[in-house]
Amino acid sequence: LKVSLSMESAKFEQSMKSVDRNLKVLKNEMTGLRNKGEEWGNSTDGLTAKQKTLSTILGTQDEKVKKLTAAHSKAVTNFGENSKAAQELAIKLSKTSAEYTKTETELGQVTGALSRQQSELRQTKSAWDSLSVSAATTSSALSNAGDKMKNVGQGLSTAVTLPILGIGAAAVKTAIDFEAQMDKVGA
Repeated sequence: LKVSLSMESAKFEQSMKSVDRNLKVLKNEMTGLRNKGEEWGNSTDGLTAKQKTLSTILGTQDEKVKKLTAAHSKAVTNFGENSKAAQELAIKLSKTSAEYTKTETELGQVTGALSRQQSELRQTKSAWDSLSVSAATTSSALSNAGDKMKNVGQGLSTAVTLPILGIGAAAVKTAIDFEAQMDKVGA
């Protein structure tokens, strides 16, 4: 029985060391993300990277909590609740559960911030789309107004300018004819 428990204990310790190494790598990754600065950290890319890393950390912590819970239950069954092994595992389980809760809270905050930012981006895009449609409508209206002004100008040239030129030409002709007649009378 002692040999079997010793082997299980060795496997458990090896498994826990592996989980702890994974957590250390993930926490270093999270520290690297935080060190990129607040501006990047609050950007969509920064929040997405944090969310991904925190989700992975949370999954690894969940695995650790499950393994510690199983080991604690086994220690209580085999050695009693007040045994040194059960108490040490209970302490580790408590600390790991607290870390899990802290990570879960931080993940919730990051996810909420990311959702708010994505909502703001959708609203901004919608506003720009509306502005684009308005600008296109205004451009079309101004183009139509320009065409109408051009037509009015052409119409004025035909309806007003030509008759004025005609009247002017007739006045000049009349003046020339008058002068010619005056010259005949005076000559």
